[in-house]
Amino acid sequence: LAPAPGAFFLSFSLVRMFSAVVLVGLLQLRLSSCMEEKHLGRRRPSFDQGGLDVKECETVRECGWTRCSRKNYECFQAVNWVATKGLQKTPEKYEGLGYWSTFEDLQMHVYIEGQRGCPMPCPVEIVTTTTTTTTAPPGTPSCPRRAPIPPLPAIATDYNGISWPELCFTGLEEEHAFIIGDWGGIRSRRGHLRPAPNMKNGRGFRWGIDNVAQHLVAKQLNSLANVSRPRYVLNAGDNFYWGGVEEKCGQPMNVSVAKFRNGWGEGATQFYHIFDKIYHGPGIDGVPWLSCLGNHDYGGYLFDNGWDQQFAYTWASDRWVMPGQYFHQHIKYPTKGFSVDVYVVDTNNQDTTNPYADPMHNICSRRNRWSSCLPFGPSNDWDCVTWFRKLWADQLLWLDQKLAASTADWQIIVTHFPPETWTHYGKNVEDWKRLGDKYGIDLMVAAHRHDQEVRPAEDNLVKWKSHIPYIVSGGGGGVTSERFPSDGGWGSGPDQYGFFDMILTKEKLHIIGYNQAGHRRREMTVLPRPRECTATNGTMFSDFYPCLCGGIEKCNVGEKCNHEWKRPKRYWRPRWIWSCDLPPPPTTTPTTTPAVATPDGQTATSTSDGSETTTTVEIQETTTSTEAETATTMMNTLMPPVPIDLRVPDTASCVISSGTSATETTDCTEPLEQESDEEGSQEVDLELLSGMEEEEGVASRRGELLTELHAVEEELQHVVQQIAAGMASTRHTGAPHRNEV
Repeated sequence: LAPAPGAFFLSFSLVRMFSAVVLVGLLQLRLSSCMEEKHLGRRRPSFDQGGLDVKECETVRECGWTRCSRKNYECFQAVNWVATKGLQKTPEKYEGLGYWSTFEDLQMHVYIEGQRGCPMPCPVEIVTTTTTTTTAPPGTPSCPRRAPIPPLPAIATDYNGISWPELCFTGLEEEHAFIIGDWGGIRSRRGHLRPAPNMKNGRGFRWGIDNVAQHLVAKQLNSLANVSRPRYVLNAGDNFYWGGVEEKCGQPMNVSVAKFRNGWGEGATQFYHIFDKIYHGPGIDGVPWLSCLGNHDYGGYLFDNGWDQQFAYTWASDRWVMPGQYFHQHIKYPTKGFSVDVYVVDTNNQDTTNPYADPMHNICSRRNRWSSCLPFGPSNDWDCVTWFRKLWADQLLWLDQKLAASTADWQIIVTHFPPETWTHYGKNVEDWKRLGDKYGIDLMVAAHRHDQEVRPAEDNLVKWKSHIPYIVSGGGGGVTSERFPSDGGWGSGPDQYGFFDMILTKEKLHIIGYNQAGHRRREMTVLPRPRECTATNGTMFSDFYPCLCGGIEKCNVGEKCNHEWKRPKRYWRPRWIWSCDLPPPPTTTPTTTPAVATPDGQTATSTSDGSETTTTVEIQETTTSTEAETATTMMNTLMPPVPIDLRVPDTASCVISSGTSATETTDCTEPLEQESDEEGSQEVDLELLSGMEEEEGVASRRGELLTELHAVEEELQHVVQQIAAGMASTRHTGAPHRNEV
């Protein structure tokens, strides 16, 4: 029997329908599986491959999972067991976790607990020759038990200016501290972390570096920390791009801390994914981050984002330290015998101006028209400018007090804006110059500019502006760099992203830069600056650069720091030329030594040419030999020989004898080379003496010589008047103080 004509087509349609149902079922099963894993915290791990060699990684396009090693897959199995069975069987072991937890939350818990060994993905080692030991030598002063941190404040700004509990470190290992800034990138909806795009001048986008800059820098920082073991991190601000913590300012502090501890809110998500998850591992876990606020932490062109949330995280973290907008941290190293004072300062007043001006670079821009951060922050856009100006004035008074009381070997400022004049508040350079010269600030750590720079003491920006050596560490990877980046080679490309490693000793600070590829880059050495620095001998302030004569090392004893305005060779513009010059040679006029009285009434004085002059002095009132000896001893003690050409002064008249008969008298204050005049007494002609000096080419010493001349005359007259009490009255204007002579 032949089949019906429609049977073939019917069977074919049934097969197609069955296949479609099966395919749709499989897709729904797969989709539901992924959605279940996503919502129940059971999705596969999303190990970011930022900073990793793509050739070493195997990418599996399932729920965004990138697998780099077998160990990471084992970690996934451990975390997956916690999500599917652990939370159901033993929920008491996983306090704070539940069906709402993400895979990263579970992974962090497994890593901290050490269950089944959940390592960091694809660790990269940095080879170094540094050797460390944690054993302090015998007799080393031990560190006292650290004081507990203060209780949670009621208002976010209550602890502005606080001195945080002291840090103390012992041991023989080399002392390190890391420096980083502008590091907090943007987290996308899919959970990927990338820098905020800020390409200038059409520099282009470098794929493989610009898209994963924070990962690259963090990988090198974590790897170096495993070797050098830094004691703390100096964080120069702009911790979260674009607008800081994406919450509203003004929340009660206890509410903010509770949200962080329970993982609620956008602030907790940002801190976990952008800070805690990125910077962790052996050597960096538990290390304090002494942090300041940047302009983007306030909101960039806003002031009402959750900048106070960063204060609250201090009480929810074991390493984040930011109790207020500005604070002080004292650090001791008893084994090495030195200490450090770190002053964290808020300089964001430099990014505030009229609300109608510069809207994209103004925290107080008109976008804040209806904003408020009461009860402790600005109330509106116009109040914002005044509020930030007052904040800076308060900090200047606070710095004057703290720096004056500091006894540490090193004083370091941590802030966001470098000491330069291009900001909305260019007068900050004068403020830093005054503080640095007066108190000897040794180093300033800054960021804001998105690259890595070192500015040592000999740099022109330091010598002509703030007088404080500083570094710019704005290449943390939270925002794209100023210029086109590269891994190595010449130019500024290799210095666009990175961080600094500071090695501390009692004698110096040595700062080494590392870029995103782990290459050692720019370095700088900082020497301690004394307080009240001067160019030469400590008697006056330097008008150019404290403790140095221009760019020259400190002048030797006896040398004078001089400068001359002229055009040097190969330069078309004149400038100050500095030099350490020897003083002019002394004049060749003979000098006299103090007269020695003899019993026969004669005094013998020797001149510089070796000859001896004998002068008979008749005193109108007699004195005993004991009084004469006492007067001579007192004169020699009070008045050592001075290079001024005077005879032995006397308040009585002096008789010059020629042979045995007295012929004429003269005043003993007359120069030796001057003959007696016809009247028998004549005072020194100061105008004639000045003219002689000018003729001899020593006009620069005129004022000094005249001052010394008057002082010596008055002092000697006073001394001899005490010796010959009751003698005939002579001119006397009072004795100056011994130090003035």
